[in-house]
Amino acid sequence: MKSDLVCQNPKYPFSVIASTTVSCCNDPKVIGKFFNSMLKVYLDCKLFDLVSQDFDYMKNNGIEIDERTCIVHLLALKSCDLLQLVLDFFYRMVESGIEVSVYSLTVVVDGL
Repeated sequence: MKSDLVCQNPKYPFSVIASTTVSCCNDPKVIGKFFNSMLKVYLDCKLFDLVSQDFDYMKNNGIEIDERTCIVHLLALKSCDLLQLVLDFFYRMVESGIEVSVYSLTVVVDGL
């Protein structure tokens, strides 16, 4: 999955992968796990713009977003000293209706 998503010349752009996944699978749990896995791959490669694109797609299409994956994103942003992006993403989590745990809030407060 990682080589298809983030290699020098990705075989398939995000839009193609997203539309194909949704059209080929009818199980919301599988779709949610797939998109959360994509988030993790983008995070591992520090492709924060693609994380945002994936997050927005999930939010706009009613795909369940895993808070643990969001925590990993907050931690990655914090480790890169991108504190404004930490706050922005945290607000996006809250606005998206993701139930925020004490740990997510702790990551944000610790970053500040």
